Amino acid sequence: MGRGFASFHPFTCFLYFVGTAMLVMLDRHPVFLLCGLIVLVLLNVVQNGGKALYRWYAGVLLLFLFFVIVNPLLNHKGSHILFYFSGNPIMLEAAIKGVTVALSLVCLLMMFISYNRVITADKFLFLFAKLIPKWALLAMLTMRFVPL
Repeated sequence: MGRGFASFHPFTCFLYFVGTAMLVMLDRHPVFLLCGLIVLVLLNVVQNGGKALYRWYAGVLLLFLFFVIVNPLLNHKGSHILFYFSGNPIMLEAAIKGVTVALSLVCLLMMFISYNRVITADKFLFLFAKLIPKWALLAMLTMRFVPL
């Protein structure tokens, strides 16, 4: 068995990741999401020295920039106009919403990278194979392809 967080019981690890996903998806405060991102990056660095992060950093950065740039261009709801771009107003609220959505998605991606290192296929099947064997296999295969 591994050392550290991966050596805990699979149910404990699974509850941690379910709770993390719920908090990241439901709480939209930018400071909370930034702190969560820092914690998830540190968790990934502690788990394997940041090798997975090094492989993913370009894609994560492009995803973050995509949402930060595209959301203010498409969303015109708000009351504080920052500037006009091609005749369309760029709103402060839309820019903040773009940052929070981008942080939320990046946190979820970081969480699934860590999830794939901690909850192996054997652990996932150990948790759910007795209750719902076919769904456990399907869910295991689906979650494997989320970060890919």
